[in-house]
Formats: sequence, structure tokens, C-alpha cells
Amino acid sequence: NNMNDDDQKGNDNPWEEVFGACGKIDVNQKVSQVTEWGLEIMDMLHADKQDTDALCEQLGLEGAANKKFRQAITKALIKYSPWSFLRETLDDEKKSEELISRLNTVEKPSSMLT
Repeated sequence: NNMNDDDQKGNDNPWEEVFGACGKIDVNQKVSQVTEWGLEIMDMLHADKQDTDALCEQLGLEGAANKKFRQAITKALIKYSPWSFLRETLDDEKKSEELISRLNTVEKPSSMLT
């Protein structure tokens, strides 16, 4: 299992990416933990700071790992968003990420749910 294998960018599990960004932790163990809880990456959209703190605590992510976890979540929510295709259509990456973040938090009308 070579962590620096960039061909593996299409990680089936966004959590691997998130925990992989947290520093020296047992990624597989954390991934199986959140999977066991049935936590999807997009569920984190509705998590506020307290939720995220509680989650970090349960996962034993402290200090720098906690901070890296939050940053990785933010990136993953943009990358794995159903809106991520907007990144290709908008030239300005920062604007597109802001837009995707905003769209992520919009409640979808039921007609849009596939």
C-alpha cells in the first residue's frame, strides 16, 4: 500500500483522503470507524463546529490533526460535491470553490434529486 501513488487519485473513499491529510494516524482504522458509523463525507456539510469537535474527539484527532481534518473536510466537500463539475466551467478557482460550498448548503428541491 504505497501512499504516494498518485494513480490512486480516484479514491473510492473520500475519507481515506481526509484522514490521509491528518498526519501520523492510522488511516484505515479511522476510515473503518466513520464507515461503521455510516458517516458520509457529504454529511459533514451539516456539521457545525461542535459536531466536528465531537467527531474529532471520538476519532482521537487533536491539535494539528484536528485542524488538518477540518481543512481536508472542506476540500473533500468541494471535490466530492455533486457541484464539483463547476470547477471546470469557472476560470476562477477561488470563486468556483466558494460557489460550490454555497451550493452544497442549499437544500435541493425534490425535483433535483436523482
